[in-house]
Amino acid sequence: MIEKIFRMNIKRKIITEYILTSITKKEKSGYDILKELNSMSNKKITKSFLYPLLEELRDKEYIAVSQKGNHRKTCYKITEKGKKLIKEIERRRKEVFKELENMDLIIYETIKNTKGEPYSNLFKKLSTFRKKIINSIETKNKKEVERIIKQLDKINKGIL
Repeated sequence: MIEKIFRMNIKRKIITEYILTSITKKEKSGYDILKELNSMSNKKITKSFLYPLLEELRDKEYIAVSQKGNHRKTCYKITEKGKKLIKEIERRRKEVFKELENMDLIIYETIKNTKGEPYSNLFKKLSTFRKKIINSIETKNKKEVERIIKQLDKINKGIL
């Protein structure tokens, strides 16, 4: 149960960040956001998940709502408060990535000192892939992330 809640929080945070980043460039309708999210995910994002999240972001003043077109289509745009939140998220992500690099060094040295040579080489490969993933995420290169994840899956199958 706790694991499910933890995963849900991660999902909400990732989708929240995507929404804020996405509408920074251009105002979008909820339908457009939903369509984009579902084109990038193998798990379907539902209206019942997205719209309450959009409402929450609006209530917290990270996004604003406007009406567009003859049919008064509701569109979402980022606010200054939302832009500040994105900058804070990016700052924290860089801190986390820096900590991951420090952990990499500690784990590598530990493995190396235990004469676990096969594990040492595997760790180097995983570390390289992790760095590629981080770089791809930062540059928002979806295809590259998917390619690297497939490679990691192959390595993982070889281990287990």
